[in-house]
Amino acid sequence: MFNLSFFEQWYPHIIGWPILIVILLTFLYLRVNWKVTTLLVPLSLVGLGWLMYDLEKTLGRPFFAEPIGKWMYVHHVVKDKGIDLLVVDKTGTRLYTIDNSQDNRNKLEQARRKTEQGYPQEGEFKKQKKQQGTPGETGMTIHDLPVPEILRKDQ
Repeated sequence: MFNLSFFEQWYPHIIGWPILIVILLTFLYLRVNWKVTTLLVPLSLVGLGWLMYDLEKTLGRPFFAEPIGKWMYVHHVVKDKGIDLLVVDKTGTRLYTIDNSQDNRNKLEQARRKTEQGYPQEGEFKKQKKQQGTPGETGMTIHDLPVPEILRKDQ
């Protein structure tokens, strides 16, 4: 979650909120005992950090990460810098931004076509073996979920 893209999208908060807090704390410092104000500074910074994290989840901005564990494919949009992937996982519906690689585009397009035909798709990002890629590199796998034949759209 904390990569360069995270700081690009939150630049106004990273700069603006601390300036606002410093101004407010200056007013407090002028009127309140210095010991109380010294206690309020770390509490304000912790509150600011929590607020930024909570706002990101509330506003629904995509995480610049891969979904963890198994997830069900809902929709995707291909963009220049990445692919916005909407999934349903154990925590609910979530929007992620993943690498815009040819392999990911092909697999997601195939998943879209099968979903339109009535075959729900389940995916997972698995770590690749050391021989295939760099350490920590992951590969997407998508497969059909079992559906009774009566519910399929292609009949």
